[in-house]
Order: sequence, then structure tokens, then C-alpha cells
Amino acid sequence: VETGQNMAIAKNKGEAPGRGREIIGIGLLGLSGFCMVSLVSMQAGRGHLMGPGGAAAATGLYSLAGLCAYLIVAGALLLALRMCRARQLVEDVVGVLGFLALLCSTAVLLHLPFAGEPVSLRGPGGLLGQWLAEGAAGFVGGAGAALAAATLLAISLILLTQVRVAEVFAVLGWS
Repeated sequence: VETGQNMAIAKNKGEAPGRGREIIGIGLLGLSGFCMVSLVSMQAGRGHLMGPGGAAAATGLYSLAGLCAYLIVAGALLLALRMCRARQLVEDVVGVLGFLALLCSTAVLLHLPFAGEPVSLRGPGGLLGQWLAEGAAGFVGGAGAALAAATLLAISLILLTQVRVAEVFAVLGWS
């Protein structure tokens, strides 16, 4: 006959020790929500919905990554949900590489059309897009940088999804 204490011990054997991971996950969930609302507030209005701290956070995120800041916040949100559900933070290295490739290629593609134009807060590609795009354009020109970024974007989508290239061609050929 199991007592209440023995049942509690048996229940906890399958769980990860401690609740630190869940606490960090909830904190990251709150921070992700705060950043997302701050970014939307900055782009949709005056940017004061989350106060001066939210305006500063949104300005910093947008200056750093431009519109890709939404990808960073979405990635943090997914990471928080995995932590709260007691799953592995990263299933494999391919997913991390795919996310980084998606982030970098998108930042470059968002920066290139506005290269050399006067923009606020470093433009839609942010500092990341500016740095990567102008570095690549220095080697292969603007068109080459765009081609490399588009290729990297396609590779990242293959890494992050279960879609095969043959399936894409089949759908394109069907329509």
C-alpha cells in the first residue's frame, strides 16, 4: 500500500529535478510578450503602450535586427513554451542553424532595397542586416548579396520545415 508521500515521490521521479526551468520559461514568456507588444506599439503608433521601458526595448530590438526582431521574439516565445512544457530546449543543431540562417538571410533581404537611403533606426534590416548585406555586397555586389541571401533563405526553410523541393516543384507545376 502506497502512502501519499510515496506516491508524490514516485510522481516526481519522471520529472526534471527542480522547477528552475519552468520558472525561467515563465519569465521568458512574459519578456517575449512584453517585447512583442512593445514592437507592435512602436510600429503601429507612438510606442508608449508599454511605457518608456517598452519604447526603449522596442527601439533597441528594432535598431539591432529591424523587422527580424519579430523573428527573435517569436524564437524566444517558442523557447519559453518548450521550457514550460519540460521539453528539450533544442532538438537538434539543424533547427538552430536553420533559425540563424532564416534570421540572417531575412535581415539582408530587408536591408538591400534600402541600402544608401535615409532610414530611421537603421532601416528594416537593422544593424544585423546592414552589417551582413554590406559585407556581402563588398565581395559580390548588391545583386550577388541578394542572390546569396535568397539561397540561404531557401535552405533555411528546407531545414526548418518538412517540405521537400520536389513537392514545391510539383505544386508549382500543378498550378
